[in-house]
Amino acid sequence: MFVISRVFGNPKQETNNALDTLERLNELAYLIFIPHSLLIKTLEMIEKKENVLLKKAIAEVEKAKAFSAV
Repeated sequence: MFVISRVFGNPKQETNNALDTLERLNELAYLIFIPHSLLIKTLEMIEKKENVLLKKAIAEVEKAKAFSAV
């Protein structure tokens, strides 16, 4: 298990939520004149990609556990 934690690292603590991120994006958008709707779409896309990557990482950890059990 130690080797897996070294490879994948420890899970991040959720300190920021989507609302905090959206507020920061809104502040930046105001400064550089990006439409709010574009920021919402971008944030949704990033969250979807994050979920896909998390699922892939979990699957890889499970594969590694199965491989090391053999």
